[in-house]
Amino acid sequence: MEGSLKKVFIKDIRPEDEVVDFFLVRSKNKATAKNGKRYLDLELQDSTGVAAAKMWDGIERVEKLFERGDIVKIKAVAQSYRNELQIRIDDIRPPSPKENIPIEDFLPATEKDVEQMADQIAGIIESVTEPNLAALLRSFWDDDYFRHDFVRSPGARNIHHAYLGGLLEHTLNVTMLADHCAKLYPELNRDLLVAMAILHDIGKIRELEARGEIIFTREGLLMGHITIGDEMLSEKIAAIEGFPKELALRCKHILLSHHGELEFGSPIVPKTPEAIVLHFIDNLDAKIKIFLHAIETDQNEAEEFTTYNKVMNRNIYKGPRQLADADREDESDE
Repeated sequence: MEGSLKKVFIKDIRPEDEVVDFFLVRSKNKATAKNGKRYLDLELQDSTGVAAAKMWDGIERVEKLFERGDIVKIKAVAQSYRNELQIRIDDIRPPSPKENIPIEDFLPATEKDVEQMADQIAGIIESVTEPNLAALLRSFWDDDYFRHDFVRSPGARNIHHAYLGGLLEHTLNVTMLADHCAKLYPELNRDLLVAMAILHDIGKIRELEARGEIIFTREGLLMGHITIGDEMLSEKIAAIEGFPKELALRCKHILLSHHGELEFGSPIVPKTPEAIVLHFIDNLDAKIKIFLHAIETDQNEAEEFTTYNKVMNRNIYKGPRQLADADREDESDE
């Protein structure tokens, strides 16, 4: 950001780099090493990623100067620990009153054009011809407060699309996949599938909020986005005069079942063709994003595989960027 005091970003830090800059404290804990030494165990965040950090000396002097969610300035050295970036902090302090730090430097955000994505969603809404579904979609999209929150909201706290605009980006991807599936399988109810692709994650605008970091709201922790979304959907349907009961039931079933399995948070498994399609394309977009993000952010550049990915329970193959180059290398070895 022009004029920002922040110059060093996590995605660019490499082992042995000296790091003097501002970061957001994503987590803060006081821990004890095997030798009995107390240290600060932190996670630092900026708009490009998250890095583990530890401070071993002088913690009594600084530990009360900041809390989780605060912005701090550190003096540190980057290291590699078990093939992952770790920052060893020598000093840490809060910003001075004169150091005006824009929060956008510390919140990850979509790299795509938000207005363009919102326009694409609006265009797809215009393509829905079933009058009740069209009215349902407009009742959400024409609500300025809803649309403001929807285009800004993260898609998750930390697994996939976990950044500002992530919900919009994920929803557009799923909706475009839904439209394609409806063309491939004309037996599907296209308008129903597309409408619920747009609405399947609406509860996330109340489940999550970004205040220095992405956190769960109290409502989100107690209810979850599926239950919240069902309430939001039911309220809008009830306000549309003559909305068919069968159509309402199918809409609600798709939303409630889109996580696919009871152990993944859905109170019911998919039992209609449109519901099973939405579950799989929702999961597809999430998994693709996890794979791509793991490859893009992996610090172990010399290896063909990423470090172990705990979400997917595997090392993800990066390989050569250009397969043609790899083929030429294989030929030269013969």
